[in-house]
Amino acid sequence: MELSLLENFLESRRTVWIVGAFTIVLFLTANLPWQLDDYDQAKQAFTSFEMIKEARWFYQQTPHAHVATKPPLIGWISAGLFELTRSWDLAWRLPSFLAAVAISILLFRAAVTPYGSVAALIALSAFGLNLLSPRLATLVRTDMPLTLVTFLIGLLIWQKVRHGEPWDKRDQLLVFVLLTGAMLIKG
Repeated sequence: MELSLLENFLESRRTVWIVGAFTIVLFLTANLPWQLDDYDQAKQAFTSFEMIKEARWFYQQTPHAHVATKPPLIGWISAGLFELTRSWDLAWRLPSFLAAVAISILLFRAAVTPYGSVAALIALSAFGLNLLSPRLATLVRTDMPLTLVTFLIGLLIWQKVRHGEPWDKRDQLLVFVLLTGAMLIKG
């Protein structure tokens, strides 16, 4: 009797929504109050700030006038988000947050079909309820967007192996685009 109660709880859609909502709340609140540190977050933020304020879209510098070592993709995305929101805090943190939410959803959906809802819930919980993911979800860094791209490549490979499907031109193009994106995110 007790096992069936536990099974019903774990397989309930309500449980999935509760864990998902709690994960998103953790993603949003783990780094409050939002502030930039003096090193990596500030360098990443300065990249998009410089794009908007000085129109340096391809070549950026650090706040100390050194050559910036960050590739520009997340800076471009943050600059575009700033134009939409007019908030630097949102523009700098939204790419990582959206990447974390996307990974959570994709991870759950990728696990639910072959392994069932309990395994998918465990995968979602393992990703969202650890000490690292909520911390990275709103840092002004490139780690979470790079994790999303890496996860998408791994998911494509896993699906090809699981189904025993050959690679076609579309798949090869998708991997090329994702690898190019990864290069423009982290270098």
